[in-house]
Amino acid sequence: MTRRSFSEDWEGAAERFEAKPRARGVSAFPAEGDDAIRPKMNSCALFTGKNWIGMRAQPRGQFRGNRGASLIEISVVVVMAMILAAISVPVIWSTVYSHRLRSAVASATWAIQATRYEAMMKGYPHALTFDPATVTYQVSSRPPGAPAFSNVRPPVPLSGTPVTINAATTLEFRPNGMVQATTGQLTFSITYQGSTKTVTVSRYGNVTVTP
Repeated sequence: MTRRSFSEDWEGAAERFEAKPRARGVSAFPAEGDDAIRPKMNSCALFTGKNWIGMRAQPRGQFRGNRGASLIEISVVVVMAMILAAISVPVIWSTVYSHRLRSAVASATWAIQATRYEAMMKGYPHALTFDPATVTYQVSSRPPGAPAFSNVRPPVPLSGTPVTINAATTLEFRPNGMVQATTGQLTFSITYQGSTKTVTVSRYGNVTVTP
């Protein structure tokens, strides 16, 4: 069976509609302007199979409720965003500062524990010096027969942020694990952006950080 084209289907439907008997002299296609009997059909229709389904157009003004935002509404949103930013920015910076300080303290405690372990493993004294002027730490050792301590490696920055150390401190580690302070005390502080943490080393090498 040959499928008919769109125009052929439309012309055939019009001919069949025109061929129906006319009642009381009424034309199958009403005259122009005869709104009483003219079917209210939209110009847009869907063709499904052999049926034509008329679709009514959306009334004009139906989407008037979907208007844009007014200037007052935009201003309220901007003000609320500024208030939230003013509240959240100090909290964010405080968190960043706290993280940087904890990183510097973690670097110092790691250096203390690593130097003590190295002294115990190699069997001769090691020393760890914290320099507040350069904010670095220096590891040195005194092998058997050496008259004094000599640097093992170059100075290492304590942190990438500008932290401060309250005093110069040198910790000497014995091969038996004991610790003594040859410069300063067994306690020193690290400060950054107004926050301070105190590092305390016991004579047995235990490290405590407060607060």
